[in-house]
Amino acid sequence: MELVPDALVVVDEKGRIAHANEIAELLFGFEPGELKGRSVESLVPDELATLHVLHRREYFAAPHTRPPGNGIELRARRRDGSEFPAEITSPRSTPRR
Repeated sequence: MELVPDALVVVDEKGRIAHANEIAELLFGFEPGELKGRSVESLVPDELATLHVLHRREYFAAPHTRPPGNGIELRARRRDGSEFPAEITSPRSTPRR
């Protein structure tokens, strides 16, 4: 994940950041390792956080591939509170056993 030129953040079912690569940490304004364990909603503007929780729960209830964009304008929030346009994608999911 560290070699990918994009910011990557991996989130668990509870919305906790399991891994963030160096590009993501720099983009969001955090030191190495600081994002791990934080709520992913801390990276979302306040007015979108509640909706994000709902979308995250729906996704984990029925994982599916989400292509970038989807016609939805998304924003993310840096540590300093500034915002920037963002895309969320998900990998092809594997069936649960």
